[in-house]
Amino acid sequence: MRRCTWIVAFVCLALCLHPVVGQQGEGRIAFYSNRDGNDEIYVMNAGGSGVRNLTNNPTGDLVPAWSPDGSKIAFWSYRDGAWDIYVMNADGSEVRNVSNSASVDKLPAWSPDGTQIAFRSNRDGNWEIYVVNVDGSGLRNLTNNPAYEVAPAWSPEGGKIAFVSSPRGRPAQVYLVNADGSGKRQLTNNPGTVGEKVQTVSLSQLAWSPDGSKIALRAGDLDGVYTNIASVSVDTGELQLLTSGVDRHGKPRWSPDSTQIAYDRRREGNFDIYVMSAEGELRDDTGRRRLTRHPSYDWFPVWSPNGSQIAFASERDGNSEIYVVNADGSGLRNLTNSSSDDHWAAWRPHP
Repeated sequence: MRRCTWIVAFVCLALCLHPVVGQQGEGRIAFYSNRDGNDEIYVMNAGGSGVRNLTNNPTGDLVPAWSPDGSKIAFWSYRDGAWDIYVMNADGSEVRNVSNSASVDKLPAWSPDGTQIAFRSNRDGNWEIYVVNVDGSGLRNLTNNPAYEVAPAWSPEGGKIAFVSSPRGRPAQVYLVNADGSGKRQLTNNPGTVGEKVQTVSLSQLAWSPDGSKIALRAGDLDGVYTNIASVSVDTGELQLLTSGVDRHGKPRWSPDSTQIAYDRRREGNFDIYVMSAEGELRDDTGRRRLTRHPSYDWFPVWSPNGSQIAFASERDGNSEIYVVNADGSGLRNLTNSSSDDHWAAWRPHP
């Protein structure tokens, strides 16, 4: 009995000092992969075990997005002969087409209450922002404008949607619109250059801070050759550069506590994962840290729900894999270990 008690105590101590990967990794990660011959939506435990194909369809299924309660996954697929938005249960059951268009519908974004999905569509001849109920009803065009309008992002409380509008021949601007389509207003007054002639003609990749005070985005030239991370104050519309230089910065993602931003940065011909203070590396250079160093591409970062880890895609093994690293840069590991290509990690939210 004394020996058994000692063993139990030792195991408990070991688990406290070295948490098992499944616990450390927080739940589930969705991604898409061509490991079965075409792109499909998969899920796995956050430690890399339990990989499962959810879609099992001969056409492409891409870019999974968890509902806020983790019970459903939205994605886009070509299975009906056009790129549409689909929703399925988290176990892969009850797949349904919610956008139903012969045009292109892309990049679903869930409302915080999980009842609606915003997306971009060219069904009216140019890119517009649409919203649809999760059952496919209530489809509506929120923008109705001849400009190029993309990158919908819901406010954390769900009342507003931010998006980018790019009128022909003029700098892009960030707009806000109520979720019912009313109250559209221009948030930024982007002149096309900020600071020391850093180009902000093109704006994209909007990410609303969890506390609702700011929107992070990518700003750059029209060709996307030189891009930086900027943020916009929701109260004032002020556009503030957070990075600078002639590198390519992108994919800003807020930490759950709104104090940090993860992003990828291309320098010396490859991308790596960085984290900086929400104030930006220009104001707080000590708050920037480089999490990966590899001559291949490490990009598309996404935070774990508790902010302790960052998942990303890496091509360091000769193909694209899903990796995870602790937020301090330690504990790097390959989660997928596949000879095929695995992309677009999406961490299941805390229900």
